[in-house]
Amino acid sequence: MSDSIFYRDGDYFVPTRHAAGPWAPQWQHGSPPAALLCYGVEQYRDSDMHLARLTIDLFRAVPMEPLKLRSQLIRDGKRLKAVDVSLVDKDGTEISRASGLFYAKTPLADIPEQFAPASGDMPYPGSFEPLPFVSARAGQISAGLNAVMDLQRVEGVMGSGSGVCWIRLPVNLIDGVENTPNLRAAIASDYGNGIGQVHIDKYTGFINADINLCLHREPVEEWVCAKAKGIVEAIGVGMVETTLYDKLGAFGKVVQTTMVNQRHPKP
Repeated sequence: MSDSIFYRDGDYFVPTRHAAGPWAPQWQHGSPPAALLCYGVEQYRDSDMHLARLTIDLFRAVPMEPLKLRSQLIRDGKRLKAVDVSLVDKDGTEISRASGLFYAKTPLADIPEQFAPASGDMPYPGSFEPLPFVSARAGQISAGLNAVMDLQRVEGVMGSGSGVCWIRLPVNLIDGVENTPNLRAAIASDYGNGIGQVHIDKYTGFINADINLCLHREPVEEWVCAKAKGIVEAIGVGMVETTLYDKLGAFGKVVQTTMVNQRHPKP
């Protein structure tokens, strides 16, 4: 059980220590619930359909407690399928939710070069420095998910507002369940705001309450590269845009809206 992010206990998914986030030990990192919601959406997948869009709302801090998936098939068409999934706690309180959109696959002939996505020109991991994400608690190196993830920095990151980083989850999201390509993309999707994080000063950063993941194909192999850029406005609201790559090239994009998070020291 310790070598996964969650394990099953009846209808519930129980987080292990690997699910913890950097803000406080009682709260999960955003990536595990995002990937768990993706898992719930994928249960409705047909082999001839592609998960084109996954929209996730993280409107509460996700506790390090057992959670249940609650799902509903909204549309079941031949060319389009829509699914809603929620994460609820033992009291039935909705913690976060996702909507997934599947499109039917339609083989095409040669695609004109000007319409093709970016090719695989991103340096592959192996020769880059590990990226130790720093915890919000007293500046120590983060435990939880950030400690178990393989993170290799290519450039930028650490509050500069932009960066490129290769990401790999070396354990299963759910004990006994192999990670699918879409789960690997979902795990990487919440790292955009960390990689493209904007630090106005040492007390002022930005947090996100959503993840909008669009996939024009599934990633190959385990490593996912995130190239992120953050912007902010004077009203304390911003956005991070992230392009996702694998060794073949770009396969998707993530947009996260952000809001200011000020943590002033206690007097």
